[in-house]
Amino acid sequence: MPPTNFPLRAIVTAQHTLDLPPEIKAQLIPGETYYILIQDNTITLAKNPKFDWAKWRENVKKRSEGLTDEIMDDICELVREARRD
Repeated sequence: MPPTNFPLRAIVTAQHTLDLPPEIKAQLIPGETYYILIQDNTITLAKNPKFDWAKWRENVKKRSEGLTDEIMDDICELVREARRD
């Protein structure tokens, strides 16, 4: 007997896919990524947060105040070497 505190259900099809309720499908956007956590008999889907470029740039700006041109040149060279490999 299913638990009564779960108002929505997903059914596993013969092709091993989940048939999700319309309320869930309406919230999904093609191409989005989800993390999957499996614990005991519970499967949890968590949306992979979108990368915040503005926040990243601000953090780089704050942290780069101590970087000299010489250090940046070294970092760039390491990146170029890694890309060649």
